[in-house]
Amino acid sequence: MSIRLLGPTRNAIVKSGGSPVRKYHDYFRAATPGGVIRIPLASPKVIGVASSRGTRSNQEDFYSFATLNLDPEELRASLKKFQRVDWDPNTTGKPFNSQIAFIGIYDGHGGSAVSQYLRQELHGLFESVKKSDIPELYAWIHELGGYFKRFRGGALQPWIHDPDNPHAFFEVNLYLSIYYFV
Repeated sequence: MSIRLLGPTRNAIVKSGGSPVRKYHDYFRAATPGGVIRIPLASPKVIGVASSRGTRSNQEDFYSFATLNLDPEELRASLKKFQRVDWDPNTTGKPFNSQIAFIGIYDGHGGSAVSQYLRQELHGLFESVKKSDIPELYAWIHELGGYFKRFRGGALQPWIHDPDNPHAFFEVNLYLSIYYFV
């Protein structure tokens, strides 16, 4: 697992046949009467950012934003379950119904290298993660030892021994973002 984490995820997610499956963007697409526009997330008029390093000699905190493309049916099921919102992906239509804004704020307590890695890679990992990766990830975490030996799986537990568990994996991502990071 650690070797796979060292490789970049930024360009495109490639399936075993070699063709790209998904790719995140630094813009959001929106429909207008005249067609489709791209809204650049890096524009300070779209997302504002403020940062302060305090008395430290350098800034170890980072942020990122991207548009992820996720399965609209999994998004629909997650919204219904966790937010009680009955959203029909067909009302938005393709390609808009699969867009999600990913905004990450990374505290530098783990050091600058960790927060920079997360800024560059985490959003791509969210797009490319598969349930079948969970058993290997769990084994790797236990190999690290220390604090990680106590980890029993948390929200990933249903897939540790049965990656084909029929529950939607995106529900776990949404659950973690709502209840642990908000």
